[in-house]
Order: sequence, then structure tokens, then C-alpha cells
Amino acid sequence: MTTLFRLWLCLLLLCPLAALHAQGSDTLSALKSDLATGSLKPLLARQSLLGLPEGILNRWLADSHFQQFAITGFNENGQRFAARLRLIFSNAAESGGASGVTFIRLGGTSGADYRIDQFHDYVSGLDLGELVEEREWLLSTGGKRFLKTLSREPGSDALADMAGGRAVALSLWLAQCGARPCESTALQAQQATDTPALWELQRAFIESDRDAQEAALASLRRVLGEDSWLWHLTGLYARQYGHCAWVAGRMQSVWLTQTAQQGNRQLADSTLQCTLAIITDNTAELDHQGTAFLDQLSQVTGQKALSRAIISYFKQQGRVCPDALGAWIVGS
Repeated sequence: MTTLFRLWLCLLLLCPLAALHAQGSDTLSALKSDLATGSLKPLLARQSLLGLPEGILNRWLADSHFQQFAITGFNENGQRFAARLRLIFSNAAESGGASGVTFIRLGGTSGADYRIDQFHDYVSGLDLGELVEEREWLLSTGGKRFLKTLSREPGSDALADMAGGRAVALSLWLAQCGARPCESTALQAQQATDTPALWELQRAFIESDRDAQEAALASLRRVLGEDSWLWHLTGLYARQYGHCAWVAGRMQSVWLTQTAQQGNRQLADSTLQCTLAIITDNTAELDHQGTAFLDQLSQVTGQKALSRAIISYFKQQGRVCPDALGAWIVGS
């Protein structure tokens, strides 16, 4: 999404992070305090997973800094807790890409001095527990060669063979390559597992495999809920690979449902652009839901702001604004 288009619409919408209240939970309070630092270092310092080769965490997420966080799910039962996080990095607003957002599942022992023994990244599919299980291989000659190549030549095709079919090693490769030129190479090498991952959704769009896209999205919705950022990223992939027709209607429905509570700007942007992308000529017509979406968006942003956003979109595409959108163009 270009800066010009974003200025007309995004800056006029508020996107408060999901609030979560669990009265009297020392674990939740400590978790929030750790995340408030904007770094995963305090959180990962509490991991009780033993046996990870030195340096792996530091080369992965330990030094990543995020701009916003949301605890989108939290459960505590006796001495155990589980939490679901959404981390938004500083480049998310500018790039709009998945590299700017991470969804994580945590689990461990409760308390103000909580400890983590489960850590799963839903973007790359990397699971630290599974990584520990591969400790013997990571410390072997082959494993050390894989890690050395990953550090020095992350775009090397040879990494796929070096991983020897180990899904967790391939996930580590993808986690290392997020938002880097090597991402596409690592993405193609990934192997499906029983746990959903965002890369499966992206690859399905790339390969124009609608059945795989439907399956991946359904699986992600089961584990992440109706997270507006998941739908935003779905729209981003759909636009990037030319498949907005697959998801525009559902995105409109989700935004119409969530707008009263959130007015989510990223989801609004993605949904509007996918809606406009499938209107290809002056004979196109919007269905009832598409009309309702634009009407509601006009109320939230203001008619002039939406009009400018629509005009800007088609100008950037080098196309004439379709007559079907005349009702939302000021002065038409």
C-alpha cells in the first residue's frame, strides 16, 4: 500500500489493541510488564527449555523490538498458564507485510516469576520445544554446518538439503529470513505440520491454490480467532498475488462486524483495496454487502476522505474510476 493512499484513510481511523483483564493474576501482570519493554529479551529470559545451542535465541527473536503488543488470549489453571500474543513491529504500518506482525503461543508455570516451557511462532511455525528435541542434531557436524550456513548464507538453496527433512530446522530458516531477500527461498522449502502457520496461507496464494488457501485460513482462524490482523494479512496476500475475489466478501463481513468495537485501520485498508481490486470496469456492480461496507466506511472516515482514497487508488493503478463507485465519490 502506498503512503499517499494510506494518508487518506489510515490516519483517520483508530486501532486500539485488544484489552484483556484477568483480575488478580500475577502471571498476567508480569507478562504485561515484560512485554511493555518492547523486547522479547525479558520474556525469553524466563524460558526453561534446556539444551538450545548457544546463540540460537540471540540470532532469532531475542533482539527483535516491537512497537505494540496485545495479549489476545490468556488462561490460567492452577500452576499452569497459556497465553496468545500479537506483536506489531515498527515496520508493520509502513510495509503492511507479515514481517511486521508475529503471533505467538506461550505456555508455562504460573506466578510473578513465571517460567516458559512452550513457545510457538504461528508465522514461521517455529516451536522452541521442537527445536530442543533436535539438540543432538544441531550439535552434530551436519547441524553445525546448517547453522553456520544459515548465519552466513541464508539465501542458499543448499539449506533445504542440509535440513534433512527436519521441519523445525526449515522453520528456523524461515524465521531467520523474515522480511529479507532469502524469505522466498525459505518459504518454498517449508513442510506442512499439524500446527497452522501463516506461511501456508501465503504460499497457497502464491501457488493460486484456492483449496489450500481455504484450509490454511480456516486453521489459522481456529488458533488465532477472528484477529483483525490475520484478515489484514490475508488481504495483503490476496492483493499481492491477484486473488482478492477469494476473500473480499468475508473481509467486508469481518470489518462490518468489528468496526463498532475497533474501527481497525489496517483491516479497513486491506478490505477497501480488495473491494476496489475486483471492480474491473464501468459495468461492475457491488453486491449488497460490498455496498454496506462502503457506506459504513464512509460514515467512519467521512465521505470526502473515502472519496479521495478511491480516486487515489485508481489513479495509482492507471485506471478510470468505475461508474459503480459514483455514489461514494464527492461531486460525481
